[in-house]
Amino acid sequence: ISIQTLVANCFWFLLVSSFAGANKADTAGFICKFSGVTCWHIDENRVLSIKVTGFGLKGEFPVGIKQCSVLVGLELSRNNFSGVLPTNIGSLVPSLTTLDLSDNQL
Repeated sequence: ISIQTLVANCFWFLLVSSFAGANKADTAGFICKFSGVTCWHIDENRVLSIKVTGFGLKGEFPVGIKQCSVLVGLELSRNNFSGVLPTNIGSLVPSLTTLDLSDNQL
């Protein structure tokens, strides 16, 4: 396993796990410091976009993304996500305006 894959998998695990304990502010403040994560404002701790193109991530589409209630951009292209895309993706991330899931096995 490459260091890039290990770091990417740890990042994704922390991202998804942080949603389990997330409060109304969307995420714990540390998540905004991760590579690929952009927040609306550093003091607000609300995720604006996630861009993890080519990070070697794998698994099913992370439904925990719904905790990012003001997310407008999600780019997960060129990873190894598989399975079925949730049919309710519009209600999971209602503010989403950009979604790139290309080059996965969804």
